[in-house]
Amino acid sequence: IEGPTTNLALDSAAIHNWLASGIQGPTRTGNAALAPDGTMAAARLDYPAGSGTAFGSVYRLITSPAASPAYAFSVWLRGALGGETIYLTWTKSSSVHQTIACTLTSQWQRFVLVSTLDVSGANYVSIGRDGRAGNPAIPAQTIYAWGAQIEAGDIATSYVPTTAAAASRIADVVQLTAGAAATLQGA
Repeated sequence: IEGPTTNLALDSAAIHNWLASGIQGPTRTGNAALAPDGTMAAARLDYPAGSGTAFGSVYRLITSPAASPAYAFSVWLRGALGGETIYLTWTKSSSVHQTIACTLTSQWQRFVLVSTLDVSGANYVSIGRDGRAGNPAIPAQTIYAWGAQIEAGDIATSYVPTTAAAASRIADVVQLTAGAAATLQGA
């Protein structure tokens, strides 16, 4: 059903342990809300109000990327109220490589950003907001994040939890007995 994969996003459920950056990086609180898997493991990220060039994010270094035509960065996000705008960004060798805007609702949604990585340089993913485009005012907002995953390929597969090291999942194997196959065919 799904092939093998390795999640390179360390602390994938503990996004509050990721580093903060920017002039207005978020306040991070761990285990602040129910995550999509039903555990009290979602991180709360409180972004302060800002104006002009206010920006801030949480970010994580991607360790040990292998040569691959594409990588998928996925993360579960939801807003405290709904309507919050957050950006997922790849940074490759110290320059922004690709960014997408995510408009959140008050329900969990999985967002995916696909890009290539620099196997010889530093690669980072971040979850944040950006006022550098000259927005006159950016309101304070609270979001929740959980289940970050970075994997080779251009689609996001089932979540593989990580802590201080990357983690892998072996390929799924489906087995049906003759009785089960007959039941499925007759359904």
